[in-house]
Amino acid sequence: MSYAHSLPDAPLESWQPLIDHLKNVAAFCSCFAEGFGFSDWAHLVGLLHDAGKYRPQFQNYLLDQNGLPTDPAFPHCKTEHADLGAILAWNQLSRHIGSVLAYIIAGHHTGLPNFTPSAFSGVGNSACLSDKMKRDIAADFSFLPEVLRDFTEPTLPAQYCVESSSCPFQITLLTRMLFSCLVDADRLDTEGFCSPELTHERDSIERPDLPRLLERLNSFVARFTQSTGPVNAFRAEILQSCLEKAECNQGLFTLAVPTGGGKTLSSLAFALKHALKHGMKRVIYVIPYTSIIEQTADVFRKALGGGAVLEHHCNFEAKDQGDIYAAEQRQRFLSENWDAPLIVTTNVQFYESLFSAHTGKCRKLHNVAESVVILDEAQSLPVDYLKPCLETLKELIRNYKCSVVLCSATQPALTHTDYFPIGFKRDMVTRIIDDEQRLFRGMQRVSIQQLKEPLSVEFLAQRLADPTQVICVVNTRRHAKAVYEALKHRLVEAESIFHLSALMCPVHRSDVLKVIRQRLQDGLPCRVVSTQLIEAGVDIDFPVLYRSFAGVDSIAQAAGRCNREGRLERGQVYVFSPEEKEFAPFKGILQAVETAKANFRKYGDDLLSPESIEYYFQLYYQKQDKNGWDHEHIMQEMNISSSTCALMAQFRDVEKKFKLIKDEQTAVVVPYGLEGEALCQALRNGVVLNYKILRKAQRYSVGLRNQDLSAMLNQNAVVSLFEGAIHVLCNQNAYRQDVGMDVSQGGIRDAGELCI
Repeated sequence: MSYAHSLPDAPLESWQPLIDHLKNVAAFCSCFAEGFGFSDWAHLVGLLHDAGKYRPQFQNYLLDQNGLPTDPAFPHCKTEHADLGAILAWNQLSRHIGSVLAYIIAGHHTGLPNFTPSAFSGVGNSACLSDKMKRDIAADFSFLPEVLRDFTEPTLPAQYCVESSSCPFQITLLTRMLFSCLVDADRLDTEGFCSPELTHERDSIERPDLPRLLERLNSFVARFTQSTGPVNAFRAEILQSCLEKAECNQGLFTLAVPTGGGKTLSSLAFALKHALKHGMKRVIYVIPYTSIIEQTADVFRKALGGGAVLEHHCNFEAKDQGDIYAAEQRQRFLSENWDAPLIVTTNVQFYESLFSAHTGKCRKLHNVAESVVILDEAQSLPVDYLKPCLETLKELIRNYKCSVVLCSATQPALTHTDYFPIGFKRDMVTRIIDDEQRLFRGMQRVSIQQLKEPLSVEFLAQRLADPTQVICVVNTRRHAKAVYEALKHRLVEAESIFHLSALMCPVHRSDVLKVIRQRLQDGLPCRVVSTQLIEAGVDIDFPVLYRSFAGVDSIAQAAGRCNREGRLERGQVYVFSPEEKEFAPFKGILQAVETAKANFRKYGDDLLSPESIEYYFQLYYQKQDKNGWDHEHIMQEMNISSSTCALMAQFRDVEKKFKLIKDEQTAVVVPYGLEGEALCQALRNGVVLNYKILRKAQRYSVGLRNQDLSAMLNQNAVVSLFEGAIHVLCNQNAYRQDVGMDVSQGGIRDAGELCI
């Protein structure tokens, strides 16, 4: 008898037989891949994945680890058991099929390998698939059971034509999907045997079904049709359009709705009804900004109930203080494989998982199949990665029974044209709103004026001091801080002036926003200077708004914070250029600014019309096509051998190249408020890195650029703990209650701190 897993201090007969593990995993895999038509491939992957454990060396390893007598004829060896199944697939199947299975089996513990060595990702000869497949681990496979030596070769569906130019990308995504099936199946079966109590907890998690969620949502959004006022009338109309178009066939949809049009709940209503119509399994709501993901998840929880939503992002913290353990366990279980009806996640989590080689990130991918994927703020699709992102969306629609909704107030021009050949074919796209022009003109609530002369910080502060309620949105933290300081110096009523930027930790920003909303509601003076983090999903309503020049999409998002509820005939939006060179548009948005200025020249006050927005993206994308909208050449890392039809993909290289956030920052935990102070103290005093404290600390963290972090470390204002795994601010002077982190104060200490 050969075994897959042992149990500590348990007799040999209670161990898991290896053949049982292989058959269980094969059954799980087959079930997971059924939704995209590759059950036979997945079943074979499950059978072969641990074939190497039949080797006497591995069985000796298990015996030795449990203090049992071993066979002296063989050494003890845990490693390389994954490679044997990969070699079986590589040698005994057609190369175009065997190569796919070989990647999956060889990487099911360590991650998908590169095909060839690469200096870029540091993958040497021994770790690449081509080298692994040359090793003669066991020339004689006679020790394997017959089921692992004599198997039927699966077939490749006709739509995967190996001669097609799109085939390498298709097969690479298929490899990740099947890899996801195996990783999830292997871990679930192993957990079921080794830790059955965890499996019981996992199985007992409440997962409301889609019909129940749609029923709850319909009850919640009924207020759209009951409330009065022109804005609510349009919201009701948008909701009705979403419900009607949910009956359409699966595919790609666009939902172009002006800011404040209620697209969050309306798009969810579409998704739930559409999923039920077509027998789909879940809804995945993808949001670009962590600053608004929690707000969106909270809206969904209010509408659907607390157990309906999986929030998967780095800042998640259990909100059910009555049972934190249960909430944390639910979060951990469901985040592992997205086995939930409604997932709210980030662009980073969604796209980077689809291009990952890592077992943890890929585990959930098979549950993306048969889903409605809503891409909120679709204009935020990264231009440098447009081609691989769009190819992924096309493939999810084409072969994984997904529907995708591009949801935005500034709908990007992503349809195929001569200037944009990578776009979606027009016959693929269904507009949820038939008459977008009428909707946008009917919901036009602001007048936009471009200020011809640049504004200095002092002159801008002077203009902001005049209205009693006004918001100013700028492009950088430094500019926001400078304008805030100038405005505070000009006005004596400091309680009416607020600053918002990512230099403030998430809890701090939430607290400030509560005060801002209350002052607006009470009609009190309220002047806010903010970075662009205010632009998406933050429900505030000012009569006057100033916006430093940016892309038209950013200007439109900012304008959505002005006269949001339509209480005025028109709110006033001023778009300006900073006078100081240090606050001029930085390189990352310079082309967006120049394109927006061209839009102003052509459309003027009609800047936010659908025609203007389409024109903006046409110009903007044309300026970005020097690398074919694939700046890192990711598509070139996936190839099919012309001679053998084997897949030759550099999975590790792709994972390293596909990083949506390039301006890497390091999180520093700050002592904001009593809880922030307690967290910092707990981390400084901790002997081991406590996971629960660390999760909570994420909401009390500020991201610092490397040069700023280095300066503060040199000033002993920040301490690095647990071998650099976490950083904590220890000089409270460097975190201000009005603007958050102030790097310039890092070297300044209170006198009391200097006394011995």
